[in-house]
Amino acid sequence: TGATDDAPTTNNAVLRYKYDLGTQSFIGGLLTSKINEESTNQVFALDGGWASNHFLGNKSIRIEGWFGQSISNGRATSNNSTAGIWFDYPNDRWSASGLIGTTQRDFDPQLGFLSRANYETVQGYVNFEPRWLNGYGVRKVLFCLADLTMYRTAGTGYVETFAYGFRPFGLLLKSGDVIGLNVNLYEDGVTEPFAISDEVTIGAGRYTYQEISPYINTFRGRRLQVAFTPSWGTFFGGQKTTYGTSLQANFSKHFNVQATHTWNALRFADAEPNGTTTLETTELALYPTYTFTTNLTVSVFAQWNSLSDFVRFNARLHWIPRIGTDLFLVLDQTHTPSEHIDLFRPTARNMVGKLVWRLMF
Repeated sequence: TGATDDAPTTNNAVLRYKYDLGTQSFIGGLLTSKINEESTNQVFALDGGWASNHFLGNKSIRIEGWFGQSISNGRATSNNSTAGIWFDYPNDRWSASGLIGTTQRDFDPQLGFLSRANYETVQGYVNFEPRWLNGYGVRKVLFCLADLTMYRTAGTGYVETFAYGFRPFGLLLKSGDVIGLNVNLYEDGVTEPFAISDEVTIGAGRYTYQEISPYINTFRGRRLQVAFTPSWGTFFGGQKTTYGTSLQANFSKHFNVQATHTWNALRFADAEPNGTTTLETTELALYPTYTFTTNLTVSVFAQWNSLSDFVRFNARLHWIPRIGTDLFLVLDQTHTPSEHIDLFRPTARNMVGKLVWRLMF
C-alpha cells in the first residue's frame, strides 16, 4: 500500500493454509505480516475443526478451536494471545451453539479487525422448534429458550456487556411466513462517559435495560416481501422506541430491489423537573440488484442517516469467468451534507478491484 499523509508505504502479506481431514474436518494455520519504516506486526494462528453427521446416531455437530499470537516490532509480551472454542448443533427440533473465547490486552492484529480487546466471552443459544399445529397451517413452532452474550474484562472479571434473550412464541407457517415475539434483557458497565449525540451523554455506571420486539416476515419467494419489527423498551436510563420496516420487490428473475427504513426515538429525563430530551433518528437504505447471468451481477447500496447527515453509495460488479475465479469491482463514495449531493464531486470516493484465482491440486 502506498504512502498517505498519516501512513508510510507498507508491505502487507497474508498466508492461509488449510488441510482437510476426512470429509468434514480440517487443521490450518494463518500468518499475517505488516512491515513499514515505522513498525512491524505479525500474527501467527492455528485452528482446527471436527464435524460429524452421525453424532448420537443421525445428528449433526461441529466443533472448532483456534489459538493465535501477535508480535509487534519484534517483541512478544505475556498478554498477546487469543484463543477460543466453538460448537454448533444444527438439528431439526433442537439446535444449539456455544462459544468460549478470550483476547488478551496486547493482542494486536493490524491486518485484521478487532472490535474490542482484553476480554473473556461466553456466547450461545438453545432453540426448540417442534412440528406442532401442522393441521392449522403451521410448519414449526419456534421457541428460543436462551440467547446469551457476555463479555467481561480479562483478569478482573468486570462484566462489560451482558445480554440475554428468549423467544416465548414464534410460528413458521407452511406459506413461508414467520411471526413471533422476542424479549431481550441487557446490562452494560460503562467505565467512561460517551456521547450518542450533541444533546445526550451517557454517564459512567452500570445500566440494566430491556426491550420487547414482535416481528412478522412474509415469504421471501413472493413477488413482494415485507418485514416489520417494532420494539419498545428502556435504554441506558431512558426510553427507546424503534420501528424497522423492509420491503423487497422481485420484478423478475434478473432484477430485485430492497428498501429498508429504521426509525428510533430515545427519550431521557433531564435534571430539571418534568424535562425530557428526545432524540429521533431515521435511516433509509436501498439495495437494487441486477443479475445478468448466474456469473455476472451488479448491485448498488445507498444509505442515508439523519444523525450523521451523510449519504453513501456503493456499487459492486461481481463476475465469475469460471468456477473458482471471482472478479470484484467496487465504487464507494460519500456525500456530506446530504442536501448538497453532486454525484461527480463527492466528499470521499474509493475504487477497489479484487481478483480471486483458485488453484486446485
